[in-house]
Amino acid sequence: PKINHATVNAICGAVGECAALVFTYPIDTLKVRCQTQGVGAVATLRSMLGHGPRHAFNSLYSGVVPAALMAMAMGATYLSIFGAVQSFSQKAVDRIQNKRVAAESAGHAGSEWRESSTVASGAAAAASSVIIACLELPMEMVRLRMQAGTVNCSFWQHLRIACEDLGRSGGLMTYLAPCLIKEVPQDAAEFGTYSALTRAWDSFMPGKSDSSPGADWIIAAGAGMAAALVSTPADVLKTRMTCQSNAALHTGTFGCFRNYACAANSVYQERGLLGFYSGLGPRLIKVPSTVVYWVSLEATRRLLQRVCEIEGDQETGSHTKQ
Repeated sequence: PKINHATVNAICGAVGECAALVFTYPIDTLKVRCQTQGVGAVATLRSMLGHGPRHAFNSLYSGVVPAALMAMAMGATYLSIFGAVQSFSQKAVDRIQNKRVAAESAGHAGSEWRESSTVASGAAAAASSVIIACLELPMEMVRLRMQAGTVNCSFWQHLRIACEDLGRSGGLMTYLAPCLIKEVPQDAAEFGTYSALTRAWDSFMPGKSDSSPGADWIIAAGAGMAAALVSTPADVLKTRMTCQSNAALHTGTFGCFRNYACAANSVYQERGLLGFYSGLGPRLIKVPSTVVYWVSLEATRRLLQRVCEIEGDQETGSHTKQ
């Protein structure tokens, strides 16, 4: 079968995002409980198990099915946007650096995250994060509240309520600002690091780099650790704000910054500077989610390249300097 470039990105993004979410959903739930309750991971897990294994399982996987479906849709959309923005960003970087990309050596279609520069990948990831955050915000609110144990109705019922609350209270900016403050540097660090490490590996193993799936695990782990360290403080504040009721938050354009300052002050008063890294343990343990995402994504790309004819795919790809 013949498929186009955009379809490759969409399929890879959907598979990678869904696999990563399902694999590490319990760890993410544990992280959310730690950040909202201000206690350690061991104490949180002990509290869940105190009500029985079945209750603990249901708590750890609360909302996983609709979240996985939404993750597939958002993953496909994200990587599709990333591919378009990356192409534009790479051309701009090449112009600035006086490079010319040979049109006949465009490389493998659907592998922009491997072949683009660190700057282009980081810029494309940041731009994609802004767009996706606007689409994903209501679903992210519901997922976090279900994981925190503050939702008593179904995912879809609360999604409707969340959308109504956002529109009625002007809460879009209230929740969007902290989300962007976390997601933009996280994705830029992850994609930029992945691109840099991949290009380094390509230089070390020319001609064989794309046939070494084992390297994907190491590169993805490095990207995940960089993203976690950069974004954990913002993630703590975003989680605190998201799990508060609308009545407790200031609205309006500048209200989000007041909410952010109040959340930061609250965290500092409770635990000092270390409070901004609450849940860092679960977040670093969650690095395998990044590994699962990239390994699944790369495996899907290689499979599609084997079984499908991809428009624009070439056997080799290189940048010709001038």
